[in-house]
Amino acid sequence: MLTLVALPACGPIQYISTVTFKARRLVSEAKTAEAKSYAPYEYWSAVTYLRMAREKAGYADFQNAADYGDRAVAMARKARELSDERRRAGPSAKPATAAEAPAKPVQTKLAPDGKDDEQPPPAVKVVPSGKKAK
Repeated sequence: MLTLVALPACGPIQYISTVTFKARRLVSEAKTAEAKSYAPYEYWSAVTYLRMAREKAGYADFQNAADYGDRAVAMARKARELSDERRRAGPSAKPATAAEAPAKPVQTKLAPDGKDDEQPPPAVKVVPSGKKAK
């Protein structure tokens, strides 16, 4: 009886349940829901957490692997939800990529006389060791 009570808390079993089954499936569902485009932060966070969980398990650090797996599950769910919301909202909800975003003009700060008011730093005089500067 004691074995059955302690079994759910066992690191490798918790890892297998969380990472192998839940996290992998939810990240795959988020990818199918186009979360790469509609919820990129959440999607890539989930992917990274899943990768870290697998890496930790490779070093037999199952408790940390399960923790990363839980984070991957949470972020994958959030990515899926956001992606579904944003797809329903239409194309205007899709975040623009850097290539699609309009270029912003570069503002330069000029003094009233038309010259840049930023002055170069004063010249530094290098003095060889053992001699005093004049």
